[in-house]
Amino acid sequence: MFEQALKAIAALEPSQQDAFVERLERVRSEGHNWGWGVGDDMDDLMAEHGFAEE
Repeated sequence: MFEQALKAIAALEPSQQDAFVERLERVRSEGHNWGWGVGDDMDDLMAEHGFAEE
């Protein structure tokens, strides 16, 4: 689901992406508390889709 959300956001105009990326950043951050590398996988997906933290 996280990757599907990233794909949908990537299809938006850059000016529309910020609010959605911000929300996914909060989900990604929380994912680090879930264990089993969930947060790390989300980090990788964010980078893959061009939304890596700077």
